[in-house]
Amino acid sequence: MYFKNVFKDTYDFPNALITYPHLTLLKFMQFENYEGAIINKLIQLACYVSPFQVILNGFRFFERVFYIDVATGSAILDIVYNQRSSLLPLLRAGKNRYHFTRNAHVTIARGLLQLQRLEISRSWKIPSYQAAFIASQMLLLKRTTAYSPYKPVNTIRFIGNKSYPKQGDLF
Repeated sequence: MYFKNVFKDTYDFPNALITYPHLTLLKFMQFENYEGAIINKLIQLACYVSPFQVILNGFRFFERVFYIDVATGSAILDIVYNQRSSLLPLLRAGKNRYHFTRNAHVTIARGLLQLQRLEISRSWKIPSYQAAFIASQMLLLKRTTAYSPYKPVNTIRFIGNKSYPKQGDLF
């Protein structure tokens, strides 16, 4: 939140405060009556995930988004990607309405114009940033429109007490 507030104050960009600082793993639209089933599936997934270290490393851009890069993102993204087939039936409310993140990052601001991006890249290029923390849970967030603030739905702790089933284990 510190960087989001600095960004808002420095560039008069209140959009930076719309979202909580978070790592997006999966983005989708779905009818609200699927919420319970989605939560149950995420609880099952959390049984396979042990708390893990997240290392943040530097500021970056993609398209109109300014973010902090996650150097250790592949560990959690691999888990979500490997569970993709079991998650897909819950995510399909329509054509192309889900997205599995390929680049783990913490968004500072999104919806930047080209001129804003140029100004920001000059002033944020010099400071390097590195930090680490232990991720021990995931938070399911929802919003009603593309620009409304996210609201927490459920917090799910990483338990890590199961190993992934192997094909030989299924029989």
